[in-house]
Amino acid sequence: MKFSFTKRGNNKESGYTILEVLVGVSILAVGLLAVAQMQITAIQGSDKSDEGTIALNLAQREMERIINMDYSDAILADNPANNGDLFSTASTDYQDCVDYTGTTVVPGGNCLDDPSLYNLIYNIKNNTTGVPPTPYKEVVLMVQWKRKGRTYTRTLRFVKSLAS
Repeated sequence: MKFSFTKRGNNKESGYTILEVLVGVSILAVGLLAVAQMQITAIQGSDKSDEGTIALNLAQREMERIINMDYSDAILADNPANNGDLFSTASTDYQDCVDYTGTTVVPGGNCLDDPSLYNLIYNIKNNTTGVPPTPYKEVVLMVQWKRKGRTYTRTLRFVKSLAS
């Protein structure tokens, strides 16, 4: 069976000119490039989402660990320097550099220069409320990571009571 790109009729030779073929191929190429760019953007968004999920899981795991600690544990000591702004990373009560599994890599360190590591930070403020006064600790837990020169943070804020 023989295929031909020519049109038959009236004994005139007709078909697709090289210009028509080039225009068609150009339109196809532009469309394929647009689809490729869309795929790259989707992959980058997926990577960022994965990192955010890891950070949130690290924060939740650390929150559970803090909630299960004894109220008077030394790790839960208050640093009055950051009580005005518990979201501050300049003055922290606790900071570690951890990998995606939560394993401490650099105790007390800042690891934002390494894209495979996360900063685990928390600030604590001792409070009392009610009559008679009931003590509790206000905790702000942050997990930070850097991606393409931009710092991202996931934050959890919770209360640890004397009873918990």
